[in-house]
Parts: sequence; C-alpha cells; structure tokens
Amino acid sequence: MRAVHQAAQTATLGSGAQAGNAGLFFERMGAGWRPDKNGHKPDKKTWIRSVCGLRGDQEQLASAAERLKRLVMSQGGISDAFKTTSRLLIGMGIANPIENALAWHRVLGTPYIPGSSVKGLVQAYAHEWAGAFGSPDDPADVRAEPEARARRIFGRLRTLDQSSTPDDDILLGSVVFLDAIPVDPVTLTGDVMTPHPIGERTPGGEPSRRSGPNPIEFLAVETGARFQFAVMPSLPFVGKVRANTDALEEAMSDCRMVMDWMTDALAIIGAGAKTKAGYGRFERI
Repeated sequence: MRAVHQAAQTATLGSGAQAGNAGLFFERMGAGWRPDKNGHKPDKKTWIRSVCGLRGDQEQLASAAERLKRLVMSQGGISDAFKTTSRLLIGMGIANPIENALAWHRVLGTPYIPGSSVKGLVQAYAHEWAGAFGSPDDPADVRAEPEARARRIFGRLRTLDQSSTPDDDILLGSVVFLDAIPVDPVTLTGDVMTPHPIGERTPGGEPSRRSGPNPIEFLAVETGARFQFAVMPSLPFVGKVRANTDALEEAMSDCRMVMDWMTDALAIIGAGAKTKAGYGRFERI
C-alpha cells in the first residue's frame, strides 16, 4: 500500500483512472515547471494536460454514492443522479499556481460540487425564478407566508435578513444540502477562453479600443458526467421545532420541494462558473 502522495505522482503517466489521487497532484504538485527570472513558473498547458482523461476509481465512486443514498434514505431525504449536458467548471476561484483551479474531493480525487454551492444555486433559483420568497411589490401580509417558508427551508437569508444580530430561530434551515459526488469516473479536458480586454481610452474621450485576445486555459469536466445530488431533513432543526407540529414530516416535504427546485435550477441556471456561456447544465436521470 502506497502513501497518497506517492500514488499521486503516477497521475501524469496516463496509466488510467486509478492512477493515484489526481486532485492532490493538481493542487499540490503539478507538472511542467520551467525556469523563470524569479525562480520557477508553472506551464499551464502542461499542468492541465497532466490530469486530463478519465479520473476516479469506479469501485470507490460507486461505493461512496451508495453510502450517500443509504444515509439520505435513512433520514427521510431524497437522493438522485444528474448528468451534465455541458462542460462543468466548479471551484475556479480556488487558489492554484495556474490561477484557474477546480474543486477536488479530498478522498475520491475527483471533481465534486460542495453542498454550500448547491444550496446557493437552489436558493438563487427559488428567489429569482420560482418566486418562492414572494414579490417585492406584494403587500407585507402577502409576502409573509412565502418568506416564512423560505426562512424555514434555507435558514437565515441574506436577501431578507440583514440584521447583524439575527434571531437564533432563523439561523438553521430545515434542509441539509450534501456534496454532489460523481457516480462514475469523470473525463477531464483542457478548455480555453479568449477574452478581449478593453484598453485605455484614447485622447479626446473616444470610445475605448479593445486590445488583442488573451487566451486563458483551464481544466473542465467533460459533458456526460454523472453526479449524485442529495438533500435530507436537518435533525437539529427538527429537534428545535415545537412539539405540537410534525417537524420531520414538514422537513421531508421541504426536501421534496427543494429537489424540484434543484432539478430546474441545474437545467436553467447551471452550476459552477461560466454558466452564462452554457457551462454547468444538468439533467435529472
């Protein structure tokens, strides 16, 4: 049995999906360092290509997805698989020597979607698209019920609760959003975006001129990857609710509503970065 960092070094050899923890290699070690006046500088193209291809162990991923489903079912939650219909970029803002990173699961060594990101996506859809928080033009008494439901599901809402000392009763939501993990090994590919930066304004206040294109390479998850998404009732929330209400049934009902919102949000808005360019779309399997 080899140490994780030793196994990760084989990720550049192209020996298959089980060649060590590619995420650890991509984040900590990388490939393609070249001399620079300030020491050494990573070569983006080489670094990205070192982990391209099929990544993840089928047996480990299937086992993790099955454990996730059993956990969620035991708590009265919902778990379902979704497939990407476009490329996926998640975690591009994470610090990395080549600037554009990817969110890697520490154990599985594959890209994943953090539960916090899933929650933010669903909350944005519920607020902006589904009208679940009510309309700002509605009277306060009309908005009261949908706002109360939104607080119950998501907990404290930045869009509604701006107080620096919020009520403890609205800090915790009724639904727990779990990390979305791959069901099968995923294919990673190198991608590129070519923005045209706007240059300085010319003398005399003429419209700004665009400078030459600036190709930026990054790593993406290829179309067709399957991820397991899951939500379940929050047991601390259930324990805090009054005894004369069936809090567990209410939380289970919230989970079903959230899964419907999630299905639409993943198809319409998309997860991760560059969603306006069509990235991050999913369909429910």
